[in-house]
Amino acid sequence: MKTNVKITKENVYDVLESILKERKIRYNVTFDESGNFYELYLGSEDGFIQVELPIDSSDEVVTFQFFSAVRNDGSSLFHSFVDTDYIDFNLESHIDELVDRIQDLNRMIGKIEKHINSIKEICDENELDFEEFIMINYDFDN
Repeated sequence: MKTNVKITKENVYDVLESILKERKIRYNVTFDESGNFYELYLGSEDGFIQVELPIDSSDEVVTFQFFSAVRNDGSSLFHSFVDTDYIDFNLESHIDELVDRIQDLNRMIGKIEKHINSIKEICDENELDFEEFIMINYDFDN
């Protein structure tokens, strides 16, 4: 993929999808009134790209939001907001950063799951209720 392709509202979807396909990233697209929403299947935690087209037909600036899954409180562990008007804009580098951050997050989740499974095994061996053990013995304020 050429990194110097100027992204416009006419070619944004073709450019984005060709980058995703080139990197063999599976994705799903949904549409809303402001643009497209891409869900990238990257493991236990997914990544998302929201493409917002300009409202004014004379405006050529396309806005992107890159983020990890949104939590119940509306937060995201990774969030980046950039538009094509940014002087050093490079769509590929933003996609690469999103993928890297999500892969790091997936590795972290894997490590946590291993520790949780170890704690569950210890609880089972000692006839302790895992959920009760966590609720009683974990200091949530710390």
